[in-house]
Amino acid sequence: MKSAKSKAPDAQAAAPRECPFLALIPDVPSGKLTPEHCLTLAERLRLANAIKSDSPILKEAESQSFHQNCEIIRKAGIGLQLRNYCLLEAYETQQWRDKYQTIKDFAKDVADLSKSQMMKCIDSAKIALLMAEVGLGTVGPRGRQVEELAKVPHDHREAAWRAVLEAFALHGNSVSEAKHVLCNYCDEHGIKFGRREPNGTRKRGHGTTMQPDHRKATAETPLQQSEQSETKEDWTENLSTTEDHALIEILPLDTLQGFFEEFNAQSPGKPIGKILQELGSDHHNDQTSEQMEAALTLVCEKDPALEENLRKLALGLLAQAISQKLEYSIRESRIAKAERLERDFPSITNSLPTSILQFQRAPFDEFMPVGDNQKGVR
Repeated sequence: MKSAKSKAPDAQAAAPRECPFLALIPDVPSGKLTPEHCLTLAERLRLANAIKSDSPILKEAESQSFHQNCEIIRKAGIGLQLRNYCLLEAYETQQWRDKYQTIKDFAKDVADLSKSQMMKCIDSAKIALLMAEVGLGTVGPRGRQVEELAKVPHDHREAAWRAVLEAFALHGNSVSEAKHVLCNYCDEHGIKFGRREPNGTRKRGHGTTMQPDHRKATAETPLQQSEQSETKEDWTENLSTTEDHALIEILPLDTLQGFFEEFNAQSPGKPIGKILQELGSDHHNDQTSEQMEAALTLVCEKDPALEENLRKLALGLLAQAISQKLEYSIRESRIAKAERLERDFPSITNSLPTSILQFQRAPFDEFMPVGDNQKGVR
């Protein structure tokens, strides 16, 4: 009897408990929507518009369609949570190893996700399981809060999130507040927050719950700063062809053509990298950025599609600023050439068209779409 009892738990552990996946998600025979499915949905949408009424009370056909839509929407949300769990299980147990060479191949083929996207899903599943296990499932992180908590080492996530909940009670619920508290927690415990090193390696200052640092600050001398800049590798000097093309693709065609003509067919990839370094090294108004992040979080909760469009707009404005800086460089180069020509060959320049000789320098601000009060202070 004792031996039978000892084997029973092993047998139960060897066979995972069944999960009603198929009962929780819609049944699509091919595993994904086919063109035929999309045609069926298009026809359904036409019929829905045809039976639409102006009455505040839905007709029976409208009510049935709405009930079906709500059911699928709820199942889709459950399906995403289950997908994240399944990715976690396949990742931790390497279930993909029999069919795929790498986890990246598995993620792309089965989930149509990049490896970075897959890791975000896995982090989300880990955090959801942790919150449920410690009794915080109903007050766990949501949306982009999950991404911030994922930057905290696993062993500290419960305590760090409890600190966030305490801060929420005082300062309100927002992604920026959660990030500040989590960053401060990692500072206080001397652990890494994402890619950010603990205290002492970078400048501090993380929002409303920041505790003052009474340790004596040491300012770096210009010589130390120059030595650091010399030892730090400049990634713009060693761009591969693919990386160079990735930078070039943000430029409009006329700017790209003008750069090639002015700089003897040199690639603008390296100058674009330099511009990104320059823009990233500028000191910007952190408070304004945090307030904008909180506003975007609100928009995301109310209208996720609008939030996505606003982020794309911000990236588009950054690309526009880069293009305008390059156009300014092209303009400056042409002016410098005209000035050298006028200085070295005055007899020739007297015969040049008046439009070239009257080529004036314009202040750089007229090329930038952002006002002075928004650009920050160097």
